[in-house]
Amino acid sequence: MSAGPRSAAVMARAQAVMPGGVSSPVRAFRAVGGTPLVLRSGSGAEVEDADGRRYVDFVCSWGPLILGHAPSEVVEAIAAAATRGTSFGAPTEVEVELAEYLTSAYPGLEQVRFVSSGTEATMSAIRVARGATGRDRIVKFAGCYHGHADHLLVSAGSGLVTFGRPSSAGVPAGFARETIVLPLDDEERLRELLRREGDTIAAVIIEPVPANNGLLLQRPAFLRTLREETRRAGTLLIFDEVISGFRVGRGGAAAHYGITPDLATFGKVIGGGLPVGAFGGRRDLMQHLAPLGGVYQAGTLSGNAIAMTAGLTTLRILERDDGWARLEETGAALEAALQPVLAAAPVPAQLVRLGSVFWMALQEGEPPRAADAIHAAAADRYRPVFHALLDRGIALAPSAYEAGFLSLAHTPAHIACLRDALREAFDKATDGTLACGTQADGAMSGGVSAGASATATRDDPATLRRGHVDRGEVLRFGGNACDFHTLAGRSADGTEHVLGHKEALVLRYLAEREGQVVWRDDLLEAVWGDEALPSSRAVDALVIQLRRRFEPDPRTPRFIRDVRGVGYRFTTAPDGVA
Repeated sequence: MSAGPRSAAVMARAQAVMPGGVSSPVRAFRAVGGTPLVLRSGSGAEVEDADGRRYVDFVCSWGPLILGHAPSEVVEAIAAAATRGTSFGAPTEVEVELAEYLTSAYPGLEQVRFVSSGTEATMSAIRVARGATGRDRIVKFAGCYHGHADHLLVSAGSGLVTFGRPSSAGVPAGFARETIVLPLDDEERLRELLRREGDTIAAVIIEPVPANNGLLLQRPAFLRTLREETRRAGTLLIFDEVISGFRVGRGGAAAHYGITPDLATFGKVIGGGLPVGAFGGRRDLMQHLAPLGGVYQAGTLSGNAIAMTAGLTTLRILERDDGWARLEETGAALEAALQPVLAAAPVPAQLVRLGSVFWMALQEGEPPRAADAIHAAAADRYRPVFHALLDRGIALAPSAYEAGFLSLAHTPAHIACLRDALREAFDKATDGTLACGTQADGAMSGGVSAGASATATRDDPATLRRGHVDRGEVLRFGGNACDFHTLAGRSADGTEHVLGHKEALVLRYLAEREGQVVWRDDLLEAVWGDEALPSSRAVDALVIQLRRRFEPDPRTPRFIRDVRGVGYRFTTAPDGVA
């Protein structure tokens, strides 16, 4: 399973007018097969596709959404900024405020310039390094991605010191020859190169948290050696923190590892979900940049006030709400939840994590630290797992080599969703049935489409593992609020049903607010009515009302009383629901 009929139709249109139907290649699902989901909305930790299916999102727009989708404070700040003007092409106070925040938080960052993407940021930082040193050559590491500038789309050749070769059509070989590619996690080759040829090398660029080709966490000793040897050679050290900057912590990987680079690049989180990049470093280096120096860089939308507002609001919320500590707690909870599942998996599997960034390495041995240590079989193992999770309402990246991300919107319930879905996916792998299934329209797999029914028996552990509901029978719903994936019940005529995602979401909202709840048939009546499972329209309407009423203050007791008092019957749209 990949896409429903609406997503498939939109993608068919897209392929006629856009290369591959996408604006960035990994979105095309070529690495996992199938047709991509077309998303239409996101809220908190969940997204909804064009067919009305909801998923717990662990992609988070590839990292920027550290607060989750559409956080109200950020959305309100964006809306307010837009009313003042969408673009000026002139200095604004908010870009100064964001620059002041970044330089106060990141080690060694004295000045910063804003651009509109991570690619622009890394390209510009390298230009500054070349202009400041008067040298042309740069060093990058295999397995690190720094955007699609020509001199960075380079793969390693053979030999002791590998001179780059283009890894993309359209990149002149002469550009690539100025780039040297080294392996990660190899101090000896790094030291040998820099001591022999360091005086010809402008900069070494590295993702200090390599997260574009797996999550290749580096030993602190390797990063310290890199800092020592570049300083010895007079070569500038550039940390590409487009992913890790202000995600792994307030001061990014530089603060985490206690290493100060000469230049650094940023993106993703600092834009709060809008297109933003930045590069900066020591004042004496940034003085080479126009209009002060001879290194030219410009951009029409650089420092766009709306994007600056989104980024600054996001960072202030993280600061105010102790966001990075909370994300570490969520990451630790994810690790604790998934490790037993991965340990028991029928294929080699382990979790690699730093803060709110994680990756499932589906291979044996120690977690890889270099690109050539990633087993080719890992991608084949990931493909069916990805689709099995998607069938169960879990959205991971459509590539075995892309990292996952957590946000402040992810709750223990969302982590439990991933844990349980992953266990079920591996259970299917054990009996040889792990494959791409289909998901009923309008509902998550594990349920049925709204307005339909599915029969089950009490002894069926796949559907009744978490609990069973009879008319008049007590339902205990507590502990794991994600149990809605396998919750089942019996309607008035005795037919057993598996709850779809949205119907069960109603129970989840109710149950989460009263803890260890005992629901009797009056509340079962409120969810089902007498005749059948609820209609999709009715459930959508109630979920909207519940969210509006509940989310501003999760502690309000009126929320539960109102739901009980109205006694919704889901055969038609409930009264009073917009």
